[in-house]
Amino acid sequence: MACFGDSILWHALNKQLLKWDNPVNLGLDHTLVSFRARRGLHLNDLPDLVERYIEQHGIPDSVIVCVGANDMGKTVYKIRCLVKQVIGKLQQQMPSTQIVWSDILHRPYYESVKSQGAAARKRQHMNNRGHHYCQHYISHPNILKTAPVFFDTVHLNNTGMEVLLGDILRYLWHAECPPHLRGGGAHLSG
Repeated sequence: MACFGDSILWHALNKQLLKWDNPVNLGLDHTLVSFRARRGLHLNDLPDLVERYIEQHGIPDSVIVCVGANDMGKTVYKIRCLVKQVIGKLQQQMPSTQIVWSDILHRPYYESVKSQGAAARKRQHMNNRGHHYCQHYISHPNILKTAPVFFDTVHLNNTGMEVLLGDILRYLWHAECPPHLRGGGAHLSG
């Protein structure tokens, strides 16, 4: 499994909450996760990043997409088209790979936008498109724009990163674990 992200994951990698090169077990029996992140990553950059990953490591069974917040300056129409185009390219690159959308976080401030309210609506449109085109998605209900989980107006502090990574880990655990062992609570989204 590979997880691709923008500066949110990049900061987690640099704070050594995650490892750059080696796959991480995360306490799961059969799932190793490789993380790749680049600051300022846009959705249209993702297929090239995935292609480089494939050249080095082969095609992963699953890919988690944690990208899109840097595209909020685009129109809603362009965002919808971009999500469809990029997810389509990923599906062509890796036809047997499960693609998982990780929701773009509701944050206090989006760069490159005139209206923060419009950015919040664009975020919702992008997440809806990600849910539509991907097999599964990961939501982050415990990261709210007013919650004390940001160290600035864009990036998560350690608490916020733990919440984000906890959401990803819960998804992975439920994806790996047989249904009769899952118990109550969280479920696969999508």
